[in-house]
Amino acid sequence: MDGEYEGWLRIQIGSLDQRIILVPRARHLGGRQWYFVCPVMNRYASVVWMPPGATRFCSRQTWRRQVAYASQFETPVDRAYRGQAKIKSRLIADLEPDEWDLPPKPKWMRWRTYNRHEEKFDAYEDVIDQRLFALAARLGIATCPTAGSDPLEVRFRPELKLDSDDRSLEGILDFRGNF
Repeated sequence: MDGEYEGWLRIQIGSLDQRIILVPRARHLGGRQWYFVCPVMNRYASVVWMPPGATRFCSRQTWRRQVAYASQFETPVDRAYRGQAKIKSRLIADLEPDEWDLPPKPKWMRWRTYNRHEEKFDAYEDVIDQRLFALAARLGIATCPTAGSDPLEVRFRPELKLDSDDRSLEGILDFRGNF
């Protein structure tokens, strides 16, 4: 830092040797926060990015749609799985995570909070189930429930004879991602 009003950061990675200016901005409750100054846009940035194939670090606005957080590319089903995992991690405490779809209420948690988590978990489950039913219908192994009917009512084609020990469809029905 060259003082309390300006500074710079030098980045040396392989053949890259870049110097980015840092400037402080006053905070509401005192102190200051340092920001990068984008070398292209000349704008303040909290984070600078260098996507694959780029030759320098710049702000997100410079790179536009080339950089983003992984969650920005998730499908609704991916978001549902992530949401369920987040709820389970809050509730699981010292229990075995694979034993529970939705863990029981921890002793320290209020019932109102647990019920809210349970409702969210069920909403995520509905998103996952709808995608599963659509996939099963596309594969021709089941018919999707009609609008207004019970979403858990899936009708498998009678000629498809599923045994309780038959695991052949397990890989098809256990899915994640785009179909």
